[in-house]
Amino acid sequence: MGTTALELAVLAHLEHGDLICAQLARRTGASKSAVQGLLDELVSDGLVSAHPDEREPTSHRLTALGATRLMRLRGFSEQQAAADWEQSASTQERVRQGQTVNTAKRAALEHAVLAQLEHGGRTQDELVLRLNTTVGAMRPALAALVAWECVSRRPKDNLPDTYYLTAAGRSRLQFVRTLLATPDGASGNLAFVALQQLPPPSPPSSPVHPARPVDKVPLWRQLRSWVRRSH
Repeated sequence: MGTTALELAVLAHLEHGDLICAQLARRTGASKSAVQGLLDELVSDGLVSAHPDEREPTSHRLTALGATRLMRLRGFSEQQAAADWEQSASTQERVRQGQTVNTAKRAALEHAVLAQLEHGGRTQDELVLRLNTTVGAMRPALAALVAWECVSRRPKDNLPDTYYLTAAGRSRLQFVRTLLATPDGASGNLAFVALQQLPPPSPPSSPVHPARPVDKVPLWRQLRSWVRRSH
């Protein structure tokens, strides 16, 4: 406990009555030596008066000057608390902004991957090289696109897996491009929204990825369902 905080605590406890050093130590959680040292200073400054007793430990009482000092310390404490709160809120806001930026970057990378796969399959290393990014960033982007069925992964013997654009991925790519071609999209207002349209991947136990209420089921999915039912 800092000197100012301990001083505030001691003066606040003395506001309600006379106390001895041991009582103040118990109530403030500080050591008796620290409290006694502070009391000596407060008495010297006229903020506290000491009242010796031959049969009892010396008691201490708050003076009028000490009461004024207590009011100033309380005001400082409230101002400091407000400043600490504002700083904490500012830090939280920076964290939220950082998360928003990271989400936009991740979505932009996913969109760039779809564009790269538009004209043919690519391996992970080829995509990393073409998009000038890192494997650490590319791996989760590809995993998400595969989970959303926008990209298919085809393993090859003794060769890196190759990734291909699916019909759903092509539809997604066209959708984003359409939004970005609008005046709002060109100015950047729709860029973030457009890149967030993919829903999160369904849990592994769920074999079906439900369509969002505002989306129509793509024609290729309707045909696939019809073929399955017909067989």
